[in-house]
Amino acid sequence: CSATSVDEMPEGLDWINIRPNPVQNTESHIDIFLSQLQPFSYKILNSQGQFLIEEKPLVQLGLNSFTIKNIQNLPKGTYLIRLQFGQKVRTKTLLVP
Repeated sequence: CSATSVDEMPEGLDWINIRPNPVQNTESHIDIFLSQLQPFSYKILNSQGQFLIEEKPLVQLGLNSFTIKNIQNLPKGTYLIRLQFGQKVRTKTLLVP
């Protein structure tokens, strides 16, 4: 078995912010700042590792802000957000109270 992704900061990704976290008013956002354009997608996984939500928003250089869609349908709990930039992956935790 070979690994297809590594949890490391991709080149050109300056920072990632999930706000608010924990979620408030059934809405949360992902902010990313790119100094180099890259393909981007994110998936939300539950505690069993099942993919619940997947989005492939358009990105541009500079600040990008995305509303995490359908989060109001998730039950209370801790979720992982798997942010993929080409072959590199960053994982963040999202709390739904």
